[in-house]
This record gives sequence, C-alpha cells and structure tokens, in this order.
Amino acid sequence: MEHNIPMLKAIRSVCLVIALVASSQINATADVSAQHVTNPFESQGYAEEITAPYIVSSPSYKNYWGLFFDNQGAAAPDSYTIASSIVYDELSIDGNNFALYDIQNQFSNMALNVSKHLQINASGADNATINGFVNLVGIDSVGSVTTSSDASMVIIGKGAGALGAGAITVQDVRADVKGIQTTGDGAALTVNGDVTVEAHGGCTQYDATGQTNAQATGILHSGSSGEIENSGTLNVKAYGGILTSQNANVKANGITSNSSEVRITNRGNINVEGRGGKTTSSKTYAHAGVAAYGIDGESEVVNYGNISVYAKSGSGMTSSINASGIRGADIENHGSITVESIGGVRSTSTSKPNSYENTYGLYSTGSLNNSGKVSVTSQGGKYLESGTELPSTVFAAGLYSTSGELKNTGDISVRVEGASCNAGRSSDRYAWGIGVQTYAATITNTGTIDVHVVGGSVDTDNGGIPLPAYARGIRIYNDATLNSSGLIRVTAEMSPSITASIDPENQRVSTYQVVSTADLRITGYAMEIGHEQNVFNRMYQGTIYSSGELTFDNTTLYVHLTDNYKNGLYDIPRLWKQETAEQKAATPNQFASLASVNVPPGVKVELFPGNASTPQRIGLNYEPKVSTPLKQALISMELESHIQSIIHDDLAGRMMFSILPDSTPQQSDSPDNGYGVSSATSTMVASLSNPNVLPVITAKQPNLHSVFMRPVYVNSYDSASSGYSSNTYGFVLGYNYNVNEERNDCYVGFHAGYTRGDIRYTGEDYGKRKEFVDTYFGGVHGIRRFDNNLMLSGEASFFYVDSDMTDNNPTNRETARHDSISIRAEAGLGYLWTINGHNIIPEIGLQYVWQHRDPFTTDNVDSADITYGTMDNHELYGNVRLKWTKQFVTAGDWRITPLIGAGVTQLLTDGEISNTMRLGNETQLVVDQGENTTFTPEANITVGKDTYYATIGYTGGFGGTTKNNLFWLQLGVKF
Repeated sequence: MEHNIPMLKAIRSVCLVIALVASSQINATADVSAQHVTNPFESQGYAEEITAPYIVSSPSYKNYWGLFFDNQGAAAPDSYTIASSIVYDELSIDGNNFALYDIQNQFSNMALNVSKHLQINASGADNATINGFVNLVGIDSVGSVTTSSDASMVIIGKGAGALGAGAITVQDVRADVKGIQTTGDGAALTVNGDVTVEAHGGCTQYDATGQTNAQATGILHSGSSGEIENSGTLNVKAYGGILTSQNANVKANGITSNSSEVRITNRGNINVEGRGGKTTSSKTYAHAGVAAYGIDGESEVVNYGNISVYAKSGSGMTSSINASGIRGADIENHGSITVESIGGVRSTSTSKPNSYENTYGLYSTGSLNNSGKVSVTSQGGKYLESGTELPSTVFAAGLYSTSGELKNTGDISVRVEGASCNAGRSSDRYAWGIGVQTYAATITNTGTIDVHVVGGSVDTDNGGIPLPAYARGIRIYNDATLNSSGLIRVTAEMSPSITASIDPENQRVSTYQVVSTADLRITGYAMEIGHEQNVFNRMYQGTIYSSGELTFDNTTLYVHLTDNYKNGLYDIPRLWKQETAEQKAATPNQFASLASVNVPPGVKVELFPGNASTPQRIGLNYEPKVSTPLKQALISMELESHIQSIIHDDLAGRMMFSILPDSTPQQSDSPDNGYGVSSATSTMVASLSNPNVLPVITAKQPNLHSVFMRPVYVNSYDSASSGYSSNTYGFVLGYNYNVNEERNDCYVGFHAGYTRGDIRYTGEDYGKRKEFVDTYFGGVHGIRRFDNNLMLSGEASFFYVDSDMTDNNPTNRETARHDSISIRAEAGLGYLWTINGHNIIPEIGLQYVWQHRDPFTTDNVDSADITYGTMDNHELYGNVRLKWTKQFVTAGDWRITPLIGAGVTQLLTDGEISNTMRLGNETQLVVDQGENTTFTPEANITVGKDTYYATIGYTGGFGGTTKNNLFWLQLGVKF
C-alpha cells in the first residue's frame, strides 16, 4: 500500500515493520505499517478490517497497536472517524510486553469517532521466561472519544498460566484490561456501544513476591477534568489467579475516574463481577481481596441505568472486600442497584487496611439523592487463628453519605449473614447491617428500608455460641433533622446453625430503627398500624436511640396499614429509648398530626391526644362508601341499555323503510277484506273506508335478508360525589330476515358485538382508580306488525364483561382482573300512526336485567388486598317512547328518512346493587344505586337507495347526576 509521505520515511518504516514482524511470535500476513498514523490529514491506507497488530519493541518493552495515531508534531483535524473493525483473536504475547491497543491516539486536540467492532482476546505466553503480564486496552486517547451504538467492544486478557499451562515460575502473571480510557485533561468520553472487558490473573509458582492480580475496567478517565457519558451495556469481570506468594487481588470497575472534576452520567446497564484469587504463602503480604464498583468516581455521578455488582474474595493471608454499586461525591441515582459480596478465607486475624469486608449500595462523599431500588447482600467470610477457623466481621450498608443532604425515595434492602464455624471458643467478630449511614444534616426518606442481619456462630458441633448481630435502619453521626414517611423495618437473629436453647437476652442481637450519636430533630415518622397491640409495642417501643438530645418537632405520623388490618383504637408506643419519665410527662403527645400513606379508600384514621395518664392513640375504622365493581356494573348496565336500543331502532327502521312517502290511496282492482293491491303500483293500500287505519306499505319485498354494522361511541359522566367519566368505543353487527315478503310485517334476526371502555373514577373514596372494560355480547331479536297497526317487538341479549382495574396512587398501587355476566330482555308494544305521510309511533316497554359477578381479590403492592364479594342483581324497568319520522324521496330515487324521539325509562324495582368488601380482618356491606328515572332523547337520519342505506344518529340518557351520549353510524344492505 502506498502513502503520501516522503520516500525515505516510507522506506525506513517498511524496513522496520518487516524486521519487527519477522521477530514477533505473531504472524502478520499483510503490511501493517499503514496502521502507524503520524499525519491524520493524509489519506490513510489501512484495511477495513484489521486482524494483525503493528508492533514496536525494544530490549525493555514491546507495544502492539491496531491503529496508532503517533503525535510527532503534525497537525491534526478536530475529529477523526474510524470505520475499520479491529479484531485480534487468541493472541499469545511473549515477555517484556508493555501494552496492546486496538486504538491509541496521542493527538489531544483530535476527537475519535468509532463506529465498528473492536476485539482483543490475548493471553500471556505459556512458555514465558521473563513475565506473563498482559496489559490490554481497547481505545486509549488523550483526546475525546465517541463510540456509536454499532461500535461494540470485547477485550479479554489472561495472564500467563491462566489457561492451565502448568509449572510457570515467572514473577508477574497479572492481567490489566481496559475497554476505553483517556488521559487527556478536559476530554469527553461518550460511549454508546456495548463494552465487555475480562481480566484473568495467571498462575505461577514463583517463590518470591509475585503477582497474579486481575484488574478490569470498562471506561476510565484519568484526566484532571472532563466528562463521561455512557449509554451502552458494560460487562466487566476480573478473576484473580493462583500464586504461591503475595498478591492475587482483583479489581473490577464498570466506570471509573480519580478526578474531582470529571462528571459521570450513566444510562446503560452495568454488570461487574470480581473474584479474588488464591495465595498459598504464609507471608503477611499475600493478599486475595476484591474491589468491585459499578461506578467509581470522585465527582458528581448521575445514574439512570441498572447496576449489578458481585464480589467474592479469595483465599490468602488477607482477603478483603470493598464493593459498591456507585461510589462518588454527589450522587443522583434513578436506577436499580444490586450488590452482593461473599467473604473468603484469610489466614490471619490481624486487622489491616485490606482485611475488611465492606459492601455498599451507594457510597457518597457528598450529598446523595436516590430514587432507585437498592439491594445489598453480604455473606461473611472466615479467618484462621492458630490453625482454628473463625468467622470474620462482615458489614453492609444500603446508602452512605458524608455531608450535605440525603434524600431517598427508593426501597432499600440490606441482608447480612455472618459465618458459622465449629471452633470451640468464642470470637469478638460480628455481623452488622445498616440501611442508611450518614453524616448529612437533613435526611428525608419516603422509601421502605428493610434490614435483616443473621449473626455468626462458633462451636456449632456443641449446639453453637452466637456472635453479635446488629441491625440499624438509619445511623446518623451529626446533628440532623429527620423526616421519614417510609417504613423502617429492622430484624436480627441468631445463626440457624445454633441448635442450643438460648434465652432471648443472651442471643446477642440488637435492633434499632434509628440511631443518632448527636442531636436529632424528628419532623415526621412512619409507623405500620393494624397489628395486635403487643406486636405494635414490640415493633416500636424504644426503637430510636440517641446519645444526644431528641426532639419531636410538630411531628407528622405517617400511617401505613398492615395486611392483617383490624379496626381498633391503638396506644402509640414511646419511640425514644432514653426518654425519662419527666420527659414523657412533659410531652405526652409525640405526634402533632397524621398523614395516610398506603391507607386504601374507605379506611378512616383518627389521632387522639394523650395526657399524663393516657397515651396518645390512633383509631382505625373501615367504612367504605363506594365499591368500584358496583359502579362499573351500573355503567355496564347503561351501556347494555344503549345496545338494546340500537337493536330496537334497527327493527323499527326495517318496518319504517317500507313505508311509501306521502302516498295517496288508490282504487283496488280486487278488494280483499277491505284492503286492496294496486295493480299499477303493486302496493298495499289503506282501507278505502278509513285511510288512516294503516299506512301504505309496499306489497312485496324481493330482498328477504339484511345485515348492518353500527360503530358506536358512548361518553358517560356522573357528577355525584362518587362519580366517574367514561369513554366507550365499539360496534354492533346484526342480521334481519323478512318472514313475510308479501306483507313485510315480521322480521327476526340476531346480533353480536364488542365494546371497549375506559372508566376514570373521579369521586371521593376512589383514590386514583381507573378501569378498562371489554364487553362481548350476542342475542336474538324480532318485531311483528299486526293488522290493527300494533307492533310487538322483543330482544334478548347475553353480555360477558371483562374488567381490568388499577389504582395509580403511588402509595396504594392496586390491580385486579375480574369478569361478570348479564342477561337483558326487553318486550315492547308500539302503534304505527300515519297522518299525511308523517309517521308517529308511541311505544311502551318492559326490561328485565340480571347481573352476576363472582368474588375476587385485588393485588395491592403497598397495602392489604381487598376482597369483593359476590354480586347478584335483578332489576325491572319500564319505558315509554314517542317517535316521529317521515320519508322523503329525491331525484334518483334516494330516500331520506329523519327521525326524532324522546322517552323516559323508570326503575320499577329498588335499584340497589350490593357486595361485601373485606380488608384484612374487617368486612363491610356496600350498597350502590343507579338512576330511578332517565330521560332518553334520540335523533337520526337515514339515507337509502336501492338495497343500501346509511344512518347517523344520537341517543342520550340523562338522569339526576348521570349523562350518557351515544353517537353512532350504521351501514346496511338488503339482499
């Protein structure tokens, strides 16, 4: 490949590359000198896919590059786009190597844009004689770097012997692997592609101070200032190796920076795993610890992604753990954080800086704002003392902050378990779990803090001796103000390996919801209410410990209900453990007001003041006033009434469609029973003696069948205190058969359809409930006109209703899926009266409704579930209607038929609908009722020609507080 560079420089570069390739253990099949770029402005000749590295070596080092942007003083563009993929697979690197890069950029003012896949899979040579150290970097740049979503990266490095080569005796078999790094001040790293990084420490039998460390880093900023923005998925793993002496430590970081001026923003998911190695030496410097961080920064960190960290220490003289989901100065977290650590085995009990087992969800050296779910689990390791195995101390905390303000709205879960051993002697080690550990001056918590600690044990062969277990919800070190509307749950227990019977006072467990070593002011505190009084006392009596002054300052009691809710009047326990009798008498009321958190609609909560002889109390009474399923049943009843009116309208329309407009009775050629058929027009005419008895009807219809489809939209609204608003969309399909084609006086058919509605409950005691309702229906119908102008009609329909109910209240999140069935039957009697082409139809009718729903139970995330009992409802309605219609015929034989009408529907039964509602241990009967009287106006217009017709119309329903508006379009055809 040719380059636009001076000839002498080209010859020198080619010769150098040939010599290097010839001496290298890596076989390069192509000229790779083009991968050494000294002038980025020149047209470059490197391949679109690079599979062999460019190599430079000396007696003291050897470097490998996919692309090397070597700053020798030439000018560089502001940005440079790399569209080549670089893939090295299964490389074996010999000793004296310094680093292997996919891309290295030494131009500080040139930003790199990377859009293709990068990959390195390399290991130290199995026959290494000097060292087996592997140092791999995907992208190294002093300038800014941006990767596209297509620029995925996989960098895997293994120290010599990691693949099981056998008896390697070189000193250094470390693996140090980085995905993307910058050393430039002010540089920005913008990562959109996925990054996978793995570092595997090697295996050596070196007798002196050797190293099998493994360090893996996804994104690293080593400059004094700049920014990191990541949207890709990071998978980072570091595994320590096996060594006869010194270090088998590991460190795994998803994103890291050691500068207080580098801001980190993460939107991608980060998965980090670190496993310490194994050292067999008895030297005090034989370490096998692990440090693992999702994000490790010294400045502001903002996270939106989900972060998972797993850390397991190895076996050595020390085997420390330091693991955190996020570490930084000011932290703002919106993602889910999961951190798990497992202790290893260390051979000394001496307390050293790297002999701890500390695990954190979020660790802030400034202010902390968390809205994500944080879960921390830590399992204690063991240590050897004089050949005896004993449990190590284990510590874990959900949140940690050192200054400023701490605000938590997410749920925090901390689980700590101490180790158990057979040693027949005691130990001073312990298990400690804290939900929030802080030096902040202002602490606000709305999330649930749940801490559970299981102590370690010794002498398990003889029944076991418990070691201390400490559980703390919030631990405060400076003067502070606390407002916690979220529940704090703390539990501690002995190790399950203890089989001996031990009195509670000797179980060595300690729990406090809040501990303060300074003055504490409480403005709000949450309590879970609904337990038996003795359980309530045990949960909260003396649960706050303060070595300073404790003040309840106009404090709000935040009420949470238990799943086993029970009505009653509860004494509020005294929270402060150090409170004296004088202090209690001076302040008999700890709380000035109350606020409901997860209290469902229908529960009445009252706060009663105390005095010197009577404690402050809280009263609970479940008295629901409304039932959402009952209201939904009433709404469905209105919808079903509209659907049957659609069928009734179509039946009447079939009868009206046969009426000739403004017809004049004609002489019959052969009178028959007072009626005749005009041979000229083939129409049945009215009685010659009484032309107003029967309107003129076409004598014969050649089309016996008709079908129709009616899309509908219904808007419903109830302005009552238990009101709602609803929108329903759907369609009705129908078929009619003309039984008597001579007289056209009888039609029968069937109908079916579907609607979907959303109901927003707007009234009191509903919370933020809404419901989506799917209704499926089908039935039969018919109409018969008699010679005396009377019309008898009837419909019967079956409805299946599937409801999906949710409550979007963030502190009362509730869902339920339930169904119901109903049958609706109607019989109507009308009279067809024609005056000068105007048709007036008075009607009366009777409707029967049966509705049934089986019991169902809601699923409430925050509070107790509610069980709704069986609903079985029977109702009878009467209605009267009066309609006017007239048919007009225009040019081209178009028929236009307007119709207007009005009616009244009257409830004939009591109209009450009821079901039971059970919350916890309390059950109440709830009764609702629909409208007694409803006014029903209607208007529509039909346009028809030949065998086709279309109708657009409106039907209303207006009661005392309810309004229903049905808009519809009907398309039909006769055949």
